[in-house]
Amino acid sequence: MSKFGRRVLLAVVLAAVAIAARNILFKASADYMVGTVNDSFAPLKAQAQRDAYVARSHAARHAPAPVGRQLADNERCIGGTVVLVEEVDGVPSFKQRTDGSRPLACPE
Repeated sequence: MSKFGRRVLLAVVLAAVAIAARNILFKASADYMVGTVNDSFAPLKAQAQRDAYVARSHAARHAPAPVGRQLADNERCIGGTVVLVEEVDGVPSFKQRTDGSRPLACPE
């Protein structure tokens, strides 16, 4: 191979290596920028997840009673919740009905 041919081959190899190195550096910098952007949105994402959890728990706490539920003869709907009415020695007594720790909502 002539001296000129070797120089052309060397130039082509060096150009290929330079292009490969440039591509590697470009990909690394792009990955770094994407990581930085993702990290900057992490607090917003966490806050959105907390807000969604609070909204779901609020909706669950204030959910209406199941549709099929009917009030018993000794139950009344007072203030949007089911109240059990008992008479003790002729005096009415009211006890709020609960489902665990939350009051039962009146059926619609």
